[in-house]
Amino acid sequence: MMWWYFLIEVLIFIVLLVFDLTSKTAVFSLFDKTGDYYPVFENFIGLRKAMNTGGGWSILNEHTIVLTVITAIVLGLIFAFLLSKPKTSWVLRIPLILIFTGGIGNLVDRISLGYVRDFIFFEFWYSFPTFNLADNFLTVGTFWLVIYLIVQIFIESKKEKEAKLLSAVNVSDKSMVNDEIGSVTVPKMSFKEILKLMLNELKWNVRHGDDENV
Repeated sequence: MMWWYFLIEVLIFIVLLVFDLTSKTAVFSLFDKTGDYYPVFENFIGLRKAMNTGGGWSILNEHTIVLTVITAIVLGLIFAFLLSKPKTSWVLRIPLILIFTGGIGNLVDRISLGYVRDFIFFEFWYSFPTFNLADNFLTVGTFWLVIYLIVQIFIESKKEKEAKLLSAVNVSDKSMVNDEIGSVTVPKMSFKEILKLMLNELKWNVRHGDDENV
């Protein structure tokens, strides 16, 4: 991968990360003036102050340290992969960058504040958890990655089936397969070919036998 490809990936990471952290800071500053809720589009979407000490849907709530360690390990693996596999397709690298960026955005909150700042709220879907831009990056990246892996599995499976089919066709098209026994090559022949050879030999013997008797 050319160096400027890597530079573009770094710029994507920086821009998205700054956008996430800046939006959190700006919206939480807004809450200091308006209270813990600010409507954006009535009955559709609003801003609601939430300090999440767990993961998505409050998984591992109040276990910030555990989530921080798990997140750091996963992000370390993703970072190592991106550096060690520079020639991988952008179709794989982009979702990994989105996941990495979203993970870093929330990790910064957990380390510096002890919780993640969430603020986007669907008014029409009260059971849906409040989230932030980093969560969006994580969701889009994960969904993209899952689709990519499913497609790759399908492609590899199709290639294997085509290879097996091609191999079977090639074998069936061969009229003769040679097996080497020592230095002698013995051809494998079909019953029809053997019968035809025997009839030809019989005709030859009959014809030449008559010539010898003359």
